[in-house]
Amino acid sequence: MERELHILILEDVATDAELVERELRKAGMVFSSRRVETKEAFIKGLKDFAPGLILADYTLPMFDGLSALAIVQEKCPDIPFILVSGAIGEELAIEAIKSGATDYVLKQRLSRLGHTVHRALREVEERAERRRAEEALKESEEQLRTIVEASLDAVIAVNDQGNIVLFNPAAEELFLYSSEDVLNKPIKILFRGNTGGAHQMRLERFLSIGMGQCGHIGRRLERIFRRKDHTLFEAEVAMAGGRRDDKRLIVVSIHDITERKQAEEALEQLKRQNELILQSAGEGILGLDLEGKQTFVNPAAARMLGYKIEELIGQPSHMMWHHSKPDGIPYPNEECPINAAYKDGTIHSRDNEVFWRKDGTSFPVRYTSTPIREDDKLIGAVVIFHDITERKKMEKELKERVRELEDFYKMGIGRELKMIELKEDIESLKEELGKYKKPG
Repeated sequence: MERELHILILEDVATDAELVERELRKAGMVFSSRRVETKEAFIKGLKDFAPGLILADYTLPMFDGLSALAIVQEKCPDIPFILVSGAIGEELAIEAIKSGATDYVLKQRLSRLGHTVHRALREVEERAERRRAEEALKESEEQLRTIVEASLDAVIAVNDQGNIVLFNPAAEELFLYSSEDVLNKPIKILFRGNTGGAHQMRLERFLSIGMGQCGHIGRRLERIFRRKDHTLFEAEVAMAGGRRDDKRLIVVSIHDITERKQAEEALEQLKRQNELILQSAGEGILGLDLEGKQTFVNPAAARMLGYKIEELIGQPSHMMWHHSKPDGIPYPNEECPINAAYKDGTIHSRDNEVFWRKDGTSFPVRYTSTPIREDDKLIGAVVIFHDITERKKMEKELKERVRELEDFYKMGIGRELKMIELKEDIESLKEELGKYKKPG
């Protein structure tokens, strides 16, 4: 339903006001009106009638249209103001328009009034729409400015000539330049050495041919930048297209990744060190998944088992275990003792076990199987084993030596006892002999 329009009519002749109202109804307008003749009544009508349109005669006995226009311009300039007069010269009409009147209509041509009012109301609505759009745009720009100013990443905008037109506080902190140092300067000053010119030309080309042709838009790139003190740093860059005052812009977001790169390098170095340690270790090292398959094999393990590393990767761990249980039945993989660590989550160590080589020969080992967890979840096990063949050989040799010494000791003890007995016999014989030597 069309909203009723309030019309304030400044007119001292009631019949003229009635003619005006009739023309407006003929034009299909829905309205209510109030007619006033004096300045006081006009001001009161502005206040309590809240008109959406003002129609005013140019001359009245105690008031006039231009004075009414001045009041409207001061109090409510957005209300359309149309002069409706019996006689108004061209100069006066022009003066009224310059003073803020929306239009004028001669009383002799009231047939034009409906069209004039419709146009005036339409212009008012269009102005209101533009104002709302401008206010929304201003609010949006303020929000964007706030976001850019508060951003922890450097944000830089470059115009169609390749010059910097925006440099937020984070950019100042990162590059050690103030905004005044760089605004309207070519962006190449932020790049290292000869690369600056190349980047400058590339940005200018993107701006000239259109952002749609720029393959870097929407992608994250890594670039080397230069600070005011000429130190270099690596940063991740994202670019987006924009416009300002109907001109193309490239907006660049720059995130310093120096610390991340240092952390990545430190991690890579640690990984290389760990890899060297694992590869150089004298012990055999195996990584197992939850199915008991080998996911890692170091050179020592492959050498001891007589396989190539690639022959062991992905194979079940029981391939190196005893060929059978004590009762002669082969171990299934799920029962292989070496897999116990990732099944119950505890460390298992065993001595004097036997692993089997590829060629079917066996060798004694001592092993420890340790569960591996990630986020407190079992994901496998690591097995470290030693070939204890030499130790076994040494143990055997030592046992044989101990046995020899024990035999020798027993032999020596026996001889000593015999010597004691012999001495006792000799002494006994001497005593007997002494008896025979005594006289008489």
